[in-house]
Amino acid sequence: MQVSSRVYHHHNNHHHNHHNNNHHHNNHNMRQPTPPPPDQQGGNLCSWVYCSLVVLVASVVYWNALGCGFVFDDISAIKENRDLRPHTPISNLFLHDFWGTPMQKEQSHKSYRPLCVLTFRLNYLVHALQPMGYHLVNVMLHAVVCGLY
Repeated sequence: MQVSSRVYHHHNNHHHNHHNNNHHHNNHNMRQPTPPPPDQQGGNLCSWVYCSLVVLVASVVYWNALGCGFVFDDISAIKENRDLRPHTPISNLFLHDFWGTPMQKEQSHKSYRPLCVLTFRLNYLVHALQPMGYHLVNVMLHAVVCGLY
């Protein structure tokens, strides 16, 4: 009985309430956003906490390196590498190996790492040959990569 009176009401008021009826029907057909499943609620907070914890642990583990000097490969790759100095062309980073030797030379190690050498060059601009700056950047990069993983 209620359905037929609704139809009767709609039919008799069709011209009068045409706009309102369409608007009314559209509201019923619109999809309402569904809440995330219970197992995913708070997932963003957990991932931020987890990521922060990973970054913290990755930083703390290597924090003791900050006070150390240059060792082993650092001598050749940083202290003796002229490609890090501001007076050398930046293009050398893309034409030379990790150690600053032109790639086409026979004595080149052929270890091509221009992005790494670029970070060393930027370090040199800021810290010159102070090891702590290089170590700090490396610890920070390590922590960021761990957090992204």
